[in-house]
Amino acid sequence: MAAKSKQIMGSILNTEEFKRWQAKIFDLFGAPPRSIRKPPKPRKLKPGCDITPSSFRPRVLARDRLHHWMAPVSDSFHYALVKDFPISDVIQLFNVLLISVETKTHENYVTNWLSGLHFWHNLHGAPWHGKLTPESSKRPCRPPVTLEHMHALFCCLDLSNAFDASVFTVASIAFWSCCRLAELIINSVNSFDPMQHVACSIKITRVSPSNSVSWSSFPAPWLKTTLGAGAKIIMSRVDDFTNPVSALNHHISANSSRRMGPMTHPWFLAHCNQVWREAGLLELTGHCFRIGGAHLLSLMLVCQYDRFGRSHHHSLLIYSFVI
Repeated sequence: MAAKSKQIMGSILNTEEFKRWQAKIFDLFGAPPRSIRKPPKPRKLKPGCDITPSSFRPRVLARDRLHHWMAPVSDSFHYALVKDFPISDVIQLFNVLLISVETKTHENYVTNWLSGLHFWHNLHGAPWHGKLTPESSKRPCRPPVTLEHMHALFCCLDLSNAFDASVFTVASIAFWSCCRLAELIINSVNSFDPMQHVACSIKITRVSPSNSVSWSSFPAPWLKTTLGAGAKIIMSRVDDFTNPVSALNHHISANSSRRMGPMTHPWFLAHCNQVWREAGLLELTGHCFRIGGAHLLSLMLVCQYDRFGRSHHHSLLIYSFVI
């Protein structure tokens, strides 16, 4: 089994794409300083310690363990990758996963170790049981909101209408910033809570650097993952007429002369699905915006999208092969 995994991985390791990928690993996990004349060697064992040699776990540098340490489960995963996808696509997927690794973290040692172990499972297609969830609470993979869905909203909604402008703004931000709808809108008219929901009085930060892409941001007081710590929702300008920065500015302008009311989850989805139904497109649920945005950004090689979209590597890996 180990020999088969090595043979499959060999077809990947001997490509120019992989060499570029490996260089990025050195950037992330550290490469030996040029002042060191002797090549680095694996750490020596402590006196009295002995490790049984294993073809699955060769003695390599710590930075090389992610892709050199194998397991029987790697066999079927690597074989499926090479069989079903071009090498360039496989390298691109690994590239997105590795560049998405946060290089600076303030987590404790145990959390860092578990994160590395979890990432190895993702990289080699192994099931991860670090967070056991009852099967009854799991949902099937949902289809993504596509750019075609977004263009249908732009073309069919009346953006001179304050309500339609609000719907389009929520859709654009949810899609391009990979947000959960609960971070942007509320469940019902009377359920607004300033400790959990974005209010009209929030401060919007706008940045337009001369040598980079303009972006805007606003704080979300509560997130599913950070709870009351909240997070910043970032909208980068994109070269598309569904650009979330323009949509937000238009929404504020369209509603500046009137009293704003809260956008609710049922109103928003009903309006979107009405447009999609009339356009002959698939009707979708709220989470599909986040899925579609994350998938599109990964295809566009926006490798650090998870910093502003808060999508996890494991979710990206699953949906990249399902979609």
